[in-house]
Amino acid sequence: MKNGGNMRTNLGRGIFLVIAAILFPSHINSQNSPKTQTGEQSSFSVELEISPIQKPAALSEEALQALAKDNHIRSCLDSQNLPPEKLPANWFIASLIHLHGPNELDLIVLPSGRLPETAKGEISANACLVGASTGGFWVLRQTPAGFQLVLSQMASGLSILKTRSNGLRDIQLYTHASVSEHAITDFRFDGIQYRLFRTRTRPNV
Repeated sequence: MKNGGNMRTNLGRGIFLVIAAILFPSHINSQNSPKTQTGEQSSFSVELEISPIQKPAALSEEALQALAKDNHIRSCLDSQNLPPEKLPANWFIASLIHLHGPNELDLIVLPSGRLPETAKGEISANACLVGASTGGFWVLRQTPAGFQLVLSQMASGLSILKTRSNGLRDIQLYTHASVSEHAITDFRFDGIQYRLFRTRTRPNV
């Protein structure tokens, strides 16, 4: 039974590596990751070993308060008997991004992975933020009133595009559709939130 579980785990990881090589070819070598003209990272994967956050950004209390309003994160907090104001920063890893202009410091937030303080044989407290080859992706926009959560989705990967809608850069999310296909979902900013624009599938080749 154990060998069968290992085979399924290795198969799932192998499929993810194939898809990652297709969607994030330059992330296999992190030194050649796609960058914008400002030198910021613009593509991300839940497999941090494949596509690491190159320049992790600290999450302020203001950013954590915005994240704590998300239903998925609230559910995880409830499972750990934690109130929203006690959301641990080490549950996440973040990267700065400019969605609008050079003066707006926005954030791409992902689950950080297994917490180092987790005892051997126990499940990490933030494990509820990830699924089978997927994880939470949260986009926080900096506004004069503070950080605003403008996108919250489960996916395998995320890319910030150069094209724009209503002033903000478009976003693509990638997920496993099947063993032979992956899905690409486009989100565009409607002036308040990122909304689903279209979804299409592509073969894993």
